[in-house]
Amino acid sequence: MATFPLDPETRMTVFYVIFAMQTNYDILDWAEANELKTRTNGEVVESIYFNLSTVYKLSDGTYLVMPINPFAKCLATKNMVLLEKWRTDCYYPTNEKINAFYFANKDKFENLPQFREVLINDLLKYLAKYENELTQPPELDEICKLLKKKKAFNKYKLNFIVLVGNYIINKHSDDRLMWAKLINKQLLNPLITLVLLGVVNNEERYFDLQELVDGKWGYRGLQGIEHRYLYPLRRPDEIVSLQKFTDYG
Repeated sequence: MATFPLDPETRMTVFYVIFAMQTNYDILDWAEANELKTRTNGEVVESIYFNLSTVYKLSDGTYLVMPINPFAKCLATKNMVLLEKWRTDCYYPTNEKINAFYFANKDKFENLPQFREVLINDLLKYLAKYENELTQPPELDEICKLLKKKKAFNKYKLNFIVLVGNYIINKHSDDRLMWAKLINKQLLNPLITLVLLGVVNNEERYFDLQELVDGKWGYRGLQGIEHRYLYPLRRPDEIVSLQKFTDYG
């Protein structure tokens, strides 16, 4: 297909339109957004199922997007095209760090069945360089300790999560666990973590593996993880939902 180069003036116009679209919004704390909504008589114009957020239209024409979590970030814009882009892309530029790990590994998260063995093999190749510092075969706690000692835990964190998950799946093979994504819709960009899905009394439940490996308290140790597995698996709900992989290998 033939292409026609843009003249310099047109190129600059396109640049400024794109730049304006990208920057023509404000990131607000929830309390600040709520006060603004009340002060300017905000009216609900839409509820977004993707993240359970609500879009308000304020008296000055501003669109305010608010999540259900009162400690999360909100977005405000007068640009309807930009608002529609957020909804279409299912991405909201709130710059919240809590989702950074998912977005840095989004392709692997979304296609875990295809990447699972690759992630494990990459970690094993790295560990092979330090086989004289590990028992053979190395235990999971020992691997975690080595990764932290070599300051490589963050680089291989997803690999390690998958390694621990596969261990739990294989050890409890009668439970027929499988990988799934847990989607927490409290933020404009839902928090997505990896879990193990099991079926209990014909209901899908989940074991929050990633939280136990890389949550608030860090790696719980294999003994702690296995002890937690003795507890009933958790139920999803309207806010926290499970998403199975369609191409599970």
